[in-house]
Amino acid sequence: MSESISVTASYNGSNAVYRILRDSSWGPALMNLGWFTFRGPMGFMNLTTNLCDLQRSLAYRSIGLMEVREAQKVLDIACGRGMTSYMIRRMHPSSNVTGLDLLPENIQIGRNLFGSQPGLEYTQGDATNLPFPDGSYDRIHCLEAAFHFPNRDRFLAESARVLRAGGRMVVIDFVWGKEAYREQRMSPAGKVVREIWQWEDLFTLEEYRGYAEKAGMTLKANFDWTNRVSTPNTRLLESLIWLKKRGWGKRAMEHMNPLLKSVSEQDWQELEEAAKAHRTMEPYCVYSAMVFEKR
Repeated sequence: MSESISVTASYNGSNAVYRILRDSSWGPALMNLGWFTFRGPMGFMNLTTNLCDLQRSLAYRSIGLMEVREAQKVLDIACGRGMTSYMIRRMHPSSNVTGLDLLPENIQIGRNLFGSQPGLEYTQGDATNLPFPDGSYDRIHCLEAAFHFPNRDRFLAESARVLRAGGRMVVIDFVWGKEAYREQRMSPAGKVVREIWQWEDLFTLEEYRGYAEKAGMTLKANFDWTNRVSTPNTRLLESLIWLKKRGWGKRAMEHMNPLLKSVSEQDWQELEEAAKAHRTMEPYCVYSAMVFEKR
């Protein structure tokens, strides 16, 4: 992991986006953006939804793409605090699931919360240098984490190495819509978004396809989930800001969620800057659900 990237900084409350999302029912066991029920003009209705439920909904869809079979071994890469690994095991009771994460504190939380579940274990390790023998797993899952990895080519190569022939890998990640869009990472908005979520660069879909092929995997399917995940998440932030700027709206939010009473003016300002940056970057980034199979 690059020294300039701090995965911890994305999820430990050191930025206003995380702090306000956390106070609005996002996380802490799951740390994905969530699968949003309402879109477009009805997006403000997401304010009435428990964000943790939306996060579970996204995890269910991601896990479903793996098509886990009876008694298969599953590796959940960058499992965070362990909830998704636990969900895989509960949804597939005959499976054996390993949750792997770079951060030892996440592994400890996973063990504390879910360590008593049979068929489930947590291991500290690096996605670009997996501590497992060749052909160890039938299925691999990586939900909304690969953008942190500075060497996604190594991630794909290592995943292919530990995946059995005929095995399936699901990667949910942000990708550049076009190669030319990569220059946006150095724009003012790009720098704000990169600082919040701690990433240096993204792949294009073609880069994912090419490096997967080189590693011995084929991209079998790709789904654009942008309008169900990243776009409505930005609209949620914008809706919070819109309400905050109106006295009645701020009072209503704080009545429904007293935790928001402690949000500072500085945090609201940072959230507004972040929402503007995310909106600016929307045309350039795609939230992709990719399914790979090993040849």
